[in-house]
Formats: sequence, structure tokens, C-alpha cells
Amino acid sequence: MDPARPDACMRYEYEIDKLWTGANYGNLEAYARAGADSDMLGLWSAVDDQHYCGKWQISFFAEGDELGPHTTIFEPAHQTTNYHGHGLSISKTFLLPYGDGFKRAAYFIIKARNSLDRPQQFGIVCDIAYPEFTWPDYVKTADMGQKRKRFTSEIVGDRIVSRTDGREQEVRVIGGTLPFDVHFFSKRGASLTYSVTLEPGEEREEAFVMVIGSHGADRALAELEDALDYRTVFQHTRENMARVVATADLWTPDALINRAVRWAKVNIAREQKSYPCGPGFTNDPPQDVLVVRDAAWFALGTDYLAPEFSTGMLDLISRHGIEDGGKITEFILCCENPVFKHDYDLSINDNSPLFMIAAYHNYALTGDRDFLDRIYPTVRDCAHYILGQRRDGLVYCDSEEANAWGICGWRNIIPEYQISGFPTEVNCECCLALRLAGELAQVVGDPDHAEMFRREAEALREAINRELVSRSTGFYVLNIAPDGRPNEILSGDQIFPVITGVADDEMSARILDLLAQPEFRTGYGIRTVAVGQKGYDPEFGVRLMGGIWPNLTCWVAYGNRRHNPDFMVDAMRNVYRISESPVPRELKNIVPGEFPECLHGENYESRGMALSPWVPPTYLWLAMEGPAGIEPSIDGRLHVNPNLPRSWSSLALLNVPWNGRYVSFFVHEGKLYSNVELISEYPQETFERDVTSHIKCEAYTVALSGKDETVIFVASDSRQNVRVELDRELSQQPRTFELSLNPGEARVLRVAREG
Repeated sequence: MDPARPDACMRYEYEIDKLWTGANYGNLEAYARAGADSDMLGLWSAVDDQHYCGKWQISFFAEGDELGPHTTIFEPAHQTTNYHGHGLSISKTFLLPYGDGFKRAAYFIIKARNSLDRPQQFGIVCDIAYPEFTWPDYVKTADMGQKRKRFTSEIVGDRIVSRTDGREQEVRVIGGTLPFDVHFFSKRGASLTYSVTLEPGEEREEAFVMVIGSHGADRALAELEDALDYRTVFQHTRENMARVVATADLWTPDALINRAVRWAKVNIAREQKSYPCGPGFTNDPPQDVLVVRDAAWFALGTDYLAPEFSTGMLDLISRHGIEDGGKITEFILCCENPVFKHDYDLSINDNSPLFMIAAYHNYALTGDRDFLDRIYPTVRDCAHYILGQRRDGLVYCDSEEANAWGICGWRNIIPEYQISGFPTEVNCECCLALRLAGELAQVVGDPDHAEMFRREAEALREAINRELVSRSTGFYVLNIAPDGRPNEILSGDQIFPVITGVADDEMSARILDLLAQPEFRTGYGIRTVAVGQKGYDPEFGVRLMGGIWPNLTCWVAYGNRRHNPDFMVDAMRNVYRISESPVPRELKNIVPGEFPECLHGENYESRGMALSPWVPPTYLWLAMEGPAGIEPSIDGRLHVNPNLPRSWSSLALLNVPWNGRYVSFFVHEGKLYSNVELISEYPQETFERDVTSHIKCEAYTVALSGKDETVIFVASDSRQNVRVELDRELSQQPRTFELSLNPGEARVLRVAREG
């Protein structure tokens, strides 16, 4: 694996008046938001689930005027806003470090240049408020306990130390490369003023740092001194994020999809957290609430980026998320001691089968037998619990409540709505989970359970197709309610029988064709409920009754991977293209490079989270198992059958983690090339190793080497002249090739070894 592969073409620049808000940033221990002008709008710690700063806004003044922001640049590692006026060019970069070290530190890097032929002075004003509060453009409501915090601040040397009243070990320490001229402290924060004079033509760089911690001022002050080496932190963050982008690096002839996959990985990395009880993820950051259904979907994508993180998160759930009888809980509070869990008192919901599916998926891609031995008892007991919830052959949820207490599937936040009784979604997920549990039982040497789980999975599949298909619509019912009434509304939930393998080929084709109709399909994705259905509303219920949720669009795209690859690719484009809107402000809570939570079903405005924590991993899962065609299996072989639309003749995947190693492969004009032997319907050539790091090329490149020759895949997202250079590891004499590539074009070079 080449860890230094550049994150090229991952830069968005927008005029400030076209933006609604800024990006969301995170590392294992902290989470922060930025405004459109790169101010910090919140800083939270995953170590203790505490908010440390509500805002840190930085303004610039020259000759009595405040300089206004002009443009903001979004990149994987940071965000930068540019200011101009009175002969000054100033940039403000916000950075939350990613990687080892300084995880709970936030940085501002200020660069200024004086273009005048005389000295120019400007002022920097920092307005800092520590209590968390709710911003107008932010959907999450701040906790009152955090909003009511008060603080005591003091100057220690040239540093500022602010302690939380009543929690004196909870501190934030501010320092930088500039001494402040004026300061003002209140019980809510601080105001700091700095002055800078630049000589004619002079450029200067300054930095401010806030270090947060729950172990007192002395420790935070010591950490600050190390953290002030901001250039090293900045460089390490860029390098670490480049490694994220370089993992599972997919190239397709569609440049938008390529960018989407890379940004999906960046956003996954920002959402991973290290809680006191283990690695985890939350569906509504910043908080310590791990919802198992969303964690399971998160794991399916993260298995292709950081499988060890998925393994640790599933272990956390197995340790702390088991209810009596083996059921998997709804959510876990990961910073509580002891750890708290709750299941909304539902007799069954989707968390149990999704956890089982995620456990199978992780083992299939890692081959980690120790993990399987640890997790199998949880999977086995959960399978028994599911089997104990059957009535008349179907899995039954006995709730007669509403909202989260009465909806046992993924759309569980619709006000006063109920999906219980016999829900098709959960029955289908349980069917798949039982079948996969049977396969895991066979691996661990438990043949009796292997046979029983497979048999019961088939019986459940037959019952679903016998009892949950509507006689009037010919499609699956949403559910049969506890009072016996079938809910025949046509919703996006029809996709679950398809992607779980419950529906046969004929029914799957009918469902996929239904979901492709204009009542469902839009230019930004699939509606949750079809236009014209009873209860349809493009906004109501967090847009779950007719709005657009990108994760649903990903599921529908996945269902089409073999049925209609052209639809799959179109859906993948539609999910991400809103993230490259020419004027994000017109669609409200949209940030370039981030996948929004949900959209209004008709005007397509985003009023949910600007960055959905679960859509990026779902998109990565779709990319890996849709176009790239990876088919996870526990037989110890890598199964790959790329699903290419009619207009594609090539696809490549570099550095995908599998079974403790990195695999690279590409398909070109009907043939598959790889550095491991694949199980595939494609004719293939297998090479001994990936030697991409020995190729110098500005375009996307995969190089595989065998005993007699090296094969080089070169592709481009844009029209460019390409120079391919082989180093001495591959060629005794310098070898150079020059190509001219069109957008979406790929070439394959074959280079024989000398002698």
C-alpha cells in the first residue's frame, strides 16, 4: 500500500455568499463544526461527552474597517476562508488534527500578506464563548446542562486557562504564536485582541491553539506547549488524511463518483470515535449515543476502510448491548459509567439482525478467527432470540405504541406512526441474519446450529412470501399491524426483500422497476414514500413520509447492481451531486464534500444534518459491492464480479483491505487483473504483487508485477497528457511512456522484464 498517494481533485472553493454553513470535523477524541467563514462553532470531547467551546470567531480589522470574507476552500484535512482589503490578503484555516497526537486540540492558522508599498497594520479579534448553544443553521439542540455552564479564566504566563465552575479539572487552554494586546474575560468566555504590522510585501504566518481536557490545567498547559508545533500537526493531518483517501481507492469512468467515494472515506474518518468503553460511532454528533442499527450500517462501509475499527465497535456492542434473552439493544451511552443501554421496550427491532449481518460481513473481509470466536456466542444467542419472537411463522413485534416505541425498523422517528406487528423490513433482515448465522456456525464447528439456522431462515423466507405480499397491490405490505390490518402503502421499504434475498428474481425485478418510477425517483434520489400514497408528505416526519434519504437511494442502487447497473450508477451520482451544488445556500444545509442526512421530497432542501454520519459508509459499501463487485464470503477466497454499466469498459480498485492484506485489481475490456487469485465470472490474470508505489505518474495508476512482466493500468478523470515512469525496481534502465487520455479513459500497458 502506498500511504502517500495524493488526495488530488478534492478541493472545493466557493464564494462565501453561496454557502449556508461550514464543514464538520472529527477525530477519535473530538468533534468540531466550522462556519461558512471557517470560524469554530462548537468543540466537543468523546472522552467525557462534554462540550468545551460553543464558538471561537476570528475577525480582522484594518484602518477602522472589518475585512469581510470572500471565498472558502474545503479540503479533506481543513477549511480555509480568504479575506481581502486595504492592501491585505489574509487566510484563516481551521484545523482539527487527525491521527496520533493532539486529538483534543483545535487550531487556527492565519496567513497574511501586505501588497502595499508601505507598512500596514491589522487587528485580530477572537470572540470566544464556552457554553454550547444552538445555531440557527444547526439541527441539533444543545443540552441545557451544557448551555448553563459558567467559567473562570486567568492568565498563566502568556497562556489563558479557563476552568468550568464546579468541574475545575475540566479546562481549556489557549495559546499561540502572538501575544495578545487586550483581553476581557466573562463567566461565559473571553475576548482577545491582537495586532500585527507587516512591512511592504511581507508575508507572515501565525497560529492559535485551544487544548481541552478533563485532567486539570497543568496537564493541558503541558500538552499545549507540544501542540504549538502547528506546522508539524498540520502536515501530519494532511498525510494521515491522504492515507485515508488512498485506502480502497476506486476509479471509475465517472469522475463525480470517484470524488464521492473519496469524500465518503474522509467523512467516515471524521465520524469514528474512541469512547471510554471502546471504538464507536454516533448517529447524531456530537454525543456518545451509539445506535446499533446505524452502527451496523457504519460497519459495512468501514470494513473497507478501517476494518479493525468495525471489529472493535462490534465487540463493544457485544459487551454492552445485549438485553435479556440475547436481543440486541437499541442504543448505548458510551461515556456513562456503568455503560447505559435501552431498547424502547420493543420485543424485536432491526438492531438484532443488522448486528448479526455486520458481524458476518466483518469476519468475511478480515478472516479474523479470534473475532469470530468472540462474537459467535452473541450471534447464536441473538438468532435464538429472533426465533423465539415468531408467531404463525413470522417474526412479530408486539408494540402498540408509536414513534420510536412503536416503529421497529429504520424509519423509527415518524411522529405518531406505528410499524409493528409483522413488519416486512424486519422479517427480511431476520431471514438474512439467520442464514448468515448458519454459515458462521458451520465455520466454528457447530453443525447442529448451522443446519437449524439455515432451515429456519428458509422457512421464514417462505412465510414472508406467503403472508406479507398484498393481494391488491402485488407488492409486499409495509407491515400487518397488531390488530391484523395490512398497511399496503408503497414505500421505499420495498427494497428490503430485494437486498436481503427474500424476493425471487421476478418479484425483485418488479420492485426495482416500481422504485424507478417518477413517483419514487428524483434527480437527488429515491423518495421514502411514493407520491400519491396515503400519508405522502415531502417534509413530514423528518422527511420519512415522502422526503429523500440518501441511504435509501444507496440501498436501491445496490439492489440494481446486477438488474440495472445503469440505474445504479445514476443513483450514485444523484446521491452525491447535491454535495457539489453550484450554490449550496439555495438548498440550505449543504456543505461541499459532505453527504446530507435527508432532503425535502419536492424542493430538495436539506434541513437535516449537513453531514449524515451513516450515509458516507453506506455509500462506500455500495461502491465496493456495487460497481466494484466485491461479494463478501467466509470461504477464505475473495469473490469479485464488477457490475459495469453499458458505457463502462474499465474500473479499478487500489489498496482495499482484505484478510490482513491489501488487494488491488482492475477490469479492462472484459478481463480482470489482480494481485491475488480471485473467484470471478470474469477471465483473469493474477500477478504476484502490487508495485504501484514504483510507478511515478500524475494520473490514477495501478501496477501489478509477475515473474515475467508488469501490467500498468492508467486512467484519468480529465483530458490530460500523462507521463508514466518506472523506477529501477521494475526496470534496469529508465522506462517512460507518454499517453494522451480523455476524461474517463483508461489504458493498459504491459512491460516485459529485461532478460
